[in-house]
Amino acid sequence: MKKYLLLYLLAGTTFLASMQTYAMACSAVFTPDSPEWNACMSVCKVIPIPGVPTLCL
Repeated sequence: MKKYLLLYLLAGTTFLASMQTYAMACSAVFTPDSPEWNACMSVCKVIPIPGVPTLCL
């Protein structure tokens, strides 16, 4: 049981870190909460490329 909880925690932490990286990349180009920023974030969520956080740039 502990093994599964640790795996879940690791997966969740990795996912959150990658989404924060995408948010920073989108925020560097667009104003947060603007339509362009939302479009940038939606592309990053649909097409995540591991190790390439500059997808939105």
